[in-house]
Amino acid sequence: MKRVLFVGPYRQSDEWGSLSLSLLKALCLSKKMKVTSRPVFLSSNTTYINISDQDILQAELNKEEEYDIVIQYILPTQMVNAKGIECSIGITHMETMRNRQWDNYLQLMDKVFVSSKAEKNCLSKKIREKSYSIGGSILQQPTEIPLADLSSDFRFYFFCDSLETKSGIDALLQTYMSEFTSHENVSLNIYTSNPQRLEEKLDATTRIVGLYTTHSYYPAINIVPSKGIDDSDFLHRDCHCFIDPSGMNGFKTAAAKAMSFGNPVITVDKTSMTEYVNNENGWVVDSSEEILLCPDRPFKDIFTAKESYYMANKISFKKAMRDAFNDRISYHKKSKQAKKSAIEFSVEKQSKAIEDILCS
Repeated sequence: MKRVLFVGPYRQSDEWGSLSLSLLKALCLSKKMKVTSRPVFLSSNTTYINISDQDILQAELNKEEEYDIVIQYILPTQMVNAKGIECSIGITHMETMRNRQWDNYLQLMDKVFVSSKAEKNCLSKKIREKSYSIGGSILQQPTEIPLADLSSDFRFYFFCDSLETKSGIDALLQTYMSEFTSHENVSLNIYTSNPQRLEEKLDATTRIVGLYTTHSYYPAINIVPSKGIDDSDFLHRDCHCFIDPSGMNGFKTAAAKAMSFGNPVITVDKTSMTEYVNNENGWVVDSSEEILLCPDRPFKDIFTAKESYYMANKISFKKAMRDAFNDRISYHKKSKQAKKSAIEFSVEKQSKAIEDILCS
């Protein structure tokens, strides 16, 4: 039996925390590994969550003198000294920011875990050669989800606080406000812990969209104050279509959770979610590279081919949102298929993938 030390932010109340927690659970399910876990925090502005899962609580209580494998879900500055062990494993985060600090950190690892081929492809060649895709998982999948009620308004929704989706908020607001009107039974529900900041975004978008429409025609936008990543299930139950407009290439927990509730997802191509979302269970919109400048990136890499960071094409984005709203027969088919596809996000499947890599 392999003795494994897992260090990660699994008690952190955000996407990093939920991804880390489901990964720790996947490790604990393996009968070929004895897991010891230690929590860290990747952000000072976060909430500490309580955990009731007995496997994870036991992993925290375990005390081993030596380990065969150390798995680190941390920032480069928090790296654990893992000398003298059989295998040291680093995990890239959903942003997969391509800079020297990250490269230096991952080069010290024996193996690197990524959630998708898209994430793997944006790594440097040396790191890519020792990378393994373990997919992504969500800790709990809902059961007995009723078919969405579309008798009243059609509700799109979006998580504004999410690291994995927040970069697409401008494109989303402009697309939605210019495509739909107040005369249509449609709403966009935005989940955020910072309503004031979102109001500023809306004001800026209003000035842009206002060039070719009037305020009285704007479609409904509901700002939903959040208390933390774990209190969002009501939105998955009450809304119909999750929008993932960000080009960040890592596994996206919120989109996966939406599919498990039977809500089709609109996502951007060239990201990890296209390994799970397709025209049978959702909508994939075209995108283009966004230019970013970074002081530690050479001039030839100012385009984001080295970072896999894309912006949704607004015409393609509009078409997907309009199709979701107009074609209810297609929507119901995609909804059923999204729920079936969510089996890909099971913790058991991820546990088997990790076990095959570490214990074969």
